[in-house]
Amino acid sequence: MIGKQVALLQIPNQALFSLKAAALYLGISPDSLIEDTETGKIDCFQFHGRRTYKLEDLEKLRDSLPKWQNRARPNSASASSERIA
Repeated sequence: MIGKQVALLQIPNQALFSLKAAALYLGISPDSLIEDTETGKIDCFQFHGRRTYKLEDLEKLRDSLPKWQNRARPNSASASSERIA
């Protein structure tokens, strides 16, 4: 798994993620995760001089993030005919 490291360290029942891996896991940018850390939305700690996040904290933050609505958008033809009718 060279080049595809996701967890820095695996401890029984606990995974630790680097900043980049944590952001990838959450589907947000590393800058957004830093902002969430600085505002207190998620805790992190230093591990060998790097920000490290616990899996359980990432899951709590993920549950608090807004859900994406994946509904199909109406096409322009049907939307304009609805306005006319």
